[in-house]
Amino acid sequence: MYTCACNTGFNGTGYVCTDCNECQGQCGGNTCNSSAICTNTLGSYTCACDSGFAGNGVSCIDYNECIGQGSGNDCNQYANCTNTPGSYYCNCTSGFYGNGVTCTSYDFCGSQGGSIQSGGGNECAPVGSTCLDTVGSYVCSCNPGYVGNGFTCGGESPESVCCLPSQTHKVFSST
Repeated sequence: MYTCACNTGFNGTGYVCTDCNECQGQCGGNTCNSSAICTNTLGSYTCACDSGFAGNGVSCIDYNECIGQGSGNDCNQYANCTNTPGSYYCNCTSGFYGNGVTCTSYDFCGSQGGSIQSGGGNECAPVGSTCLDTVGSYVCSCNPGYVGNGFTCGGESPESVCCLPSQTHKVFSST
């Protein structure tokens, strides 16, 4: 007398055997990592780590897309990259706006305006100063004939007196 049994990965009487779907928990299930995709094959299964993870499918670890040059993120040079399990996101740094993949410097001195808190505008002295946009920031300086640090400008410098364009500048000596 003899007995028939289905091979591993199959269910049945031994005379009639059908493939088990280990990915759906049949025949004892599978050993795929929770961060992997299980694919049923005839009599078996395979595991492959999800996108953003590295490993053999049974063991999967998060791939940090934010570390090192060529690490797999498309964040702008003026953005911070934040790793998340299986992915990442980008945020423009202070002085820039956009979606993190594209970051544009605010126009602090020009037409965008706004407050410093909202990213636009500037804190240059309202009278007697010049604002110069730089990449992600701005610089304030006092105009000729004014003294200060650009954020506050006042009076005339003791060395010069502002004149109308048709007049000449008169220089005073402090000696």
